[in-house]
Formats: sequence, structure tokens, C-alpha cells
Amino acid sequence: MAIMINHHTLAVAFGVLGNIISFFVFLAPVPTFYRIFKKKSTESFQSIPYLVALFSSMLWTYYALIKGDAFLLITINSFGCIIETIYIVIFLVYATIDKRNSALKIFLSMNLGAFSLILVITHFVLKGNQQIVVLGWICVGFSVSVFAAPLSIMALVIKTKSVEFMPFTLSFFLTMSAVMWFGYGLLLKDICIALPNVIGFLLGLVQMMLYVYYKYARKVEKVADETDLPELTAKNIVIFRGVGGDDVLVPVDIQRSVKNNDEIKEDAPEVVVEIQTEEHRGQPKKQEKSFEISNGISPA
Repeated sequence: MAIMINHHTLAVAFGVLGNIISFFVFLAPVPTFYRIFKKKSTESFQSIPYLVALFSSMLWTYYALIKGDAFLLITINSFGCIIETIYIVIFLVYATIDKRNSALKIFLSMNLGAFSLILVITHFVLKGNQQIVVLGWICVGFSVSVFAAPLSIMALVIKTKSVEFMPFTLSFFLTMSAVMWFGYGLLLKDICIALPNVIGFLLGLVQMMLYVYYKYARKVEKVADETDLPELTAKNIVIFRGVGGDDVLVPVDIQRSVKNNDEIKEDAPEVVVEIQTEEHRGQPKKQEKSFEISNGISPA
């Protein structure tokens, strides 16, 4: 009896924590929709995650009502139905015509059409325990869809290498919510509640890893690529000027280190040159020192 009481207490504790975290899951898109409201545009945001989340909340509310003794499922999913409906209305108001039409088609076919069909079948065709089993597995399928819905956003992140349209808070709270509801379903021995949250936990981790990689890791790689410039070896031009006015340009190797746009120069070695032409043969030899021209162009 003590073990059963402990299990029940733990189940309630996980359920309450699941309600609290799921409450923040439903509120996580608020910054997104505030941005949509402020810019009067849905930009690249999609309606699918919110339509699927609304459908899932509708199914879980219906499942909890049929099963009974699942008050914690009813409370959070009722709230989910309300908040997701608000999100969808805002999306429809500021979406382009194409996006609005697409969202309305999905809403009518899935949230109204499919749910009405499920309601009729489970209520009039199936009886007793069959209702709970069939409806439970339908809930499992669409719960996985809720967790997998951001896959379209993940594909956009990989394609654009930007996390602008994948809110980290939503992924984080979905992952934590999956942990709580998995514990709740496990303690109640309800596989329909526990199973989808295992998948939700794994998908949530993948989303957060993508966010961290494209938000921070790629920035570090980019900075490293920009600062890791190779050493360059340059040649200085030295003029050898003979006594008769004949100029000879000779390249002299020096090491010039270029890094971070700072140039370090080594002076060219001093060169003493003796040049004689035929017309000046026999005359005293004249010595001149070479000089460096850093840009490689001799003066006129």
C-alpha cells in the first residue's frame, strides 16, 4: 500500500511539474508572435507547429475525458487549446495570402475535419476499453508530430545556417516537458503518455544541439578563419646605379610577416656594388649603397 501511495504521489508530482513546464512551453512562442505583431509580417515563420499543437491538445483533452482520473491532462491541454488558437488567429491576420490560405486549409482539414471524424468513430463505433486504446494511440501519433513539427524549421536552420527562426526557449521547454510527462506516464503505467515523450526528449536535444552549433560554434570557426592568415614572403627592389648612369633592378629576398593587417618589415641588407662600363674602364670605382622601396616600385 505504501508503495502504491508513493507511486501515486510521485505521479501527481510529475503531473504538476509537467503542467508548470508545459505552461511555459505554450507561452514560449510569445516573443515570436510579438515580433510578428510588431513587424506586421509572419516573415519566414510557419503555421504548421501551432496547428499541430492545437490538434494534439484537442486530442489529449478528449482522451483524458474518456479515460477519467486524468485531471492534470485536462487542465494543461485546455489551456493549450486556448493559447494555440490565439497564436493561429494572430498568424492568419498578418500572414500573406498564400500562407493564410495554406494555414486555413490545414486547419479545416485537420483541426476540424480529422478531429470530427475521430470523435464520431470513437464515440459511436468503438465501445468501452477500445475507445481508450484507439484514441490513446492516435494521441501518441500526433504527440510525436508536435515534437517533430519543428523539423521544418530545423531544415531551414541547416539551409540558411541561421537560428533566427528557431526559438531556443521552445526547444528547451519541450525537452523538459517531455521528461516530466514521461515520468507521469511511467508511474501511471500508461504507455500512451510515456512513449511519445521519449521521442520528444530526443528531438528536443537535437534541436538544442543545432541551435548551439549554428549560433556559437560557427561564429568561432568564422573568426578563426578570418584571423588565421598565412605568412607572406615578399621581395624588395634594390637599384644598382652604375657610374655611367646604367640602372639595374635586382630583387632582394626579405621576410615580411603579415598577420591581422599589421605589417612587420625587415630592412634589406646593405649592399655595396661596383659597376664598370667600358667607357669608364680604368676610372676609379664608385660604390653606392642600395636602398629599399617597400612598395616594390622604384622612384623616377
